[in-house]
Amino acid sequence: MSCKRKSFVQNKVDCKKVRLAEEKKPHIPDHMFDLGDGVFIMVNTFLKQTRVHIRVCTIDENGELQPTKAGVSLKPDVYYAFHNKLCAFMGCEDPDASIVVKKDVCIFNQNENCISIQRLFERKDMTFSFLPEKVVLNKVQYITLLEYFNEVSDYVKKKLLTYTFTEYVKYELKKRPDDSYDEKWGNYDTDTPAGPSELSESLCDCLTNNISININQFIRGECFVCKNGLELTEHECKVVSPQECFNIYFVKALFAVDWHALAIDFINLNINGPYLREFAYEMDTFLDCNLIFKKIEEIYVNGCSKILL
Repeated sequence: MSCKRKSFVQNKVDCKKVRLAEEKKPHIPDHMFDLGDGVFIMVNTFLKQTRVHIRVCTIDENGELQPTKAGVSLKPDVYYAFHNKLCAFMGCEDPDASIVVKKDVCIFNQNENCISIQRLFERKDMTFSFLPEKVVLNKVQYITLLEYFNEVSDYVKKKLLTYTFTEYVKYELKKRPDDSYDEKWGNYDTDTPAGPSELSESLCDCLTNNISININQFIRGECFVCKNGLELTEHECKVVSPQECFNIYFVKALFAVDWHALAIDFINLNINGPYLREFAYEMDTFLDCNLIFKKIEEIYVNGCSKILL
């Protein structure tokens, strides 16, 4: 066989291998982010909760990704703190270095090229023990984990609003049966100006107030003067603009919202108005998350929040 013929045959074989590899490659859903070597970040929703998982996955006989027990699950506020701690942890040169994040998870050096992430449990006597939830990441994986932060956070933000908040609203409404359903809710019309738009505005107001409170606490907690009870007319938390505060703390404040309490406040404000129940069960359709977050930013920055710094 000539050299040209051998080269042609080899190219066909290589192309076939690439095609077969692509056919076997599983589809990665929107809520999953590939860290490499079978480890994924997953945003999971279950029982009214939104969680961020860092987990090893396998491919089943149908070519679909299936999570294994090897991994950790983090609440949104823990995930935010975990990301910040991991950024600082990368610079650690001590092979025995470890960091505890919000008494919930521990990061420590496995070796010079790997880190281990393991969940913690706090006992009643204030001591800690490790839970079985654990995952080991190599250097490439944990750098990729850091790079995915904004994309993962954007997905978590939407799920907190469209799933966690929605589920809590439905849960609370089930406790309040409405005797006049046909009269009050039967003529539901999505085009009615006083319907979904008013409820969306009410949600913006409620959520802005919660976020404002959280941002205020974060700023004062990080301000040396406020933290130490000193009396000075000008200090760090007084000179930062509302826009800067929002840019720095919005995601952290959103992840720290008590969504159950927010749902109760939202219902109490709107329980006597029409369309609340339909709005709750069709919230995925009505809510434009990006528009909601943009409106919250405008309200906060323009000083329209009821809770001011």
